[in-house]
Amino acid sequence: MVEAYEDLIVEPQSHTAYQNFFATLLNNTDEKSTVLFHCTSGKDRTGMGAAFLLSALGVPQKNDQARLFINQ
Repeated sequence: MVEAYEDLIVEPQSHTAYQNFFATLLNNTDEKSTVLFHCTSGKDRTGMGAAFLLSALGVPQKNDQARLFINQ
């Protein structure tokens, strides 16, 4: 199980996916536009994306409910 979660972070295709995710967020400069992200086949990649986003925004880990699944 740990290896599966590790792959969500270290695999090259994961790096590309998260880079694309952040590029989408950063390129959304229209004040009236939003970005919706959701899972298509499971919660884990989306949860990791949410955890990375909250971390990038400076949300303290103790308040970051998206990281709960990592700590369980």
